[in-house]
Amino acid sequence: MNRRTLLAGAGGISAFGLVGYFIYTFSLSMPILLNGKNETDSPKGVVVTVTELDSNRKNIDTPVSIPVGATTEIGRVPNADSQASVKLVELAADGEEGPDEDAVIDEATELLGPETKQLTITVTDDGLDLDLSLRE
Repeated sequence: MNRRTLLAGAGGISAFGLVGYFIYTFSLSMPILLNGKNETDSPKGVVVTVTELDSNRKNIDTPVSIPVGATTEIGRVPNADSQASVKLVELAADGEEGPDEDAVIDEATELLGPETKQLTITVTDDGLDLDLSLRE
């Protein structure tokens, strides 16, 4: 085998490795998607709070109304080590918009990390169900 063939092969392998590295790095920097699903017979309200563990910074602190049989995108948060806290709350009384943050029905928490792709919050007749999807 001559030197030119050897160098061309090594260059091809290193270029492939560089592309693989960038794809891996890019997939780890993608934000975590938060979705809410309602499987009940009435609209429901949730309050979602995501706090980074290192800095104690809140990335999201949002009350959301989820219609019957619908899936709602709640938002996206950085894929850092965080804790997601979700409260199922009563909807506000007539004349007011959105969830009543003081009328908590159920609570659940989940830890998020760099390998987390999506957190799906499902409201059922029994309460809250949090489901993580991980990156491959």
